[in-house]
Amino acid sequence: MDKNYMQYVDKVLNLIQDNKTISIGMKYFYILFAIINLLIPLFILIEILDQGLGGYPATTIIGTILIFLVVVLIGFAGFKLFWQRQKKIRDYLESKSKYIVSFAFSDIVLSFGHWLAMIVGIGIPLIYFIVLLLVDSEALSFLNIFLPLPIKWTSIIWLVAFGFIILIFFTFISERIKIFPEIGINITKEK
Repeated sequence: MDKNYMQYVDKVLNLIQDNKTISIGMKYFYILFAIINLLIPLFILIEILDQGLGGYPATTIIGTILIFLVVVLIGFAGFKLFWQRQKKIRDYLESKSKYIVSFAFSDIVLSFGHWLAMIVGIGIPLIYFIVLLLVDSEALSFLNIFLPLPIKWTSIIWLVAFGFIILIFFTFISERIKIFPEIGINITKEK
């Protein structure tokens, strides 16, 4: 019985320590976030339908439709980003490097930075722009989920700048994570 138990424990430990297992887990993590990005527009559609648009001016209705389209486009772009990145995990597995997890984690940090920068620097400013042009901001309470700043023209500029800063920050962190395994690879090549 002890021998069977130890064989089972050895199999579990080998599975946990295997970089391939970790990378496959990261792949499914990307797939999960890709699917979540597709579901976000459905959540917004449910909120819009629940609130109802009857009795609002035509500009508010058109603005609401445009906001929904922005959310759909950003959701699809997020889906595409995470779906393409999960394919990159396969490239790390095929590279036969000892540092698969470091490169994959760096890629996760970079992906979330791109995703967050896309939402903060593109999606929310577009929603602000539509609200400022067409929608009565008091009419749609579901917008409070997305609007971190007061609805002003200057908020659009701040959000785009903040999105760019997010992009730079996450790219910087991702590059720092990749530096260490690349140094290790170069050291082993020189020996």
